[in-house]
Amino acid sequence: MHTNQIELIKDRHNGPPTDAAHLSLVGTSLTDVAVAPEVAELSQEIEALRRRLANLPAIEQAKGVLIGFYAVDADAAFALLVRWSQHTNIKLHRLASDLITAANDTSGHPHAQLRIFIDQLPNSTARLSPIPDFGTTSR
Repeated sequence: MHTNQIELIKDRHNGPPTDAAHLSLVGTSLTDVAVAPEVAELSQEIEALRRRLANLPAIEQAKGVLIGFYAVDADAAFALLVRWSQHTNIKLHRLASDLITAANDTSGHPHAQLRIFIDQLPNSTARLSPIPDFGTTSR
């Protein structure tokens, strides 16, 4: 057997071995075995980045809604979203999507659904008040 290879060892009488040190693939180099955990970790990181990238537009739009609604900066808008997400146990991207849906509702008074949605969130009115709707009444 070549020193850079590991054999798959099976105990024919007791079934497959349970010791992880005995389990490997014939023809797999020691370098490949040493790199495998890093590859798995990088694959998980890539998947997490893909999920984050997919959710980012909704979060950014929701921040924009809150910036306009409360006249706050982007950091304060994000802090609001995070606080509401934590207090409601709703994923941040889901809360952001629901906020955008409420903001885009055009049935009735402008921002009515957005106000209803925000009022239902915990601590939604603490230290902030929305900008009044100037010019929304028809003349």
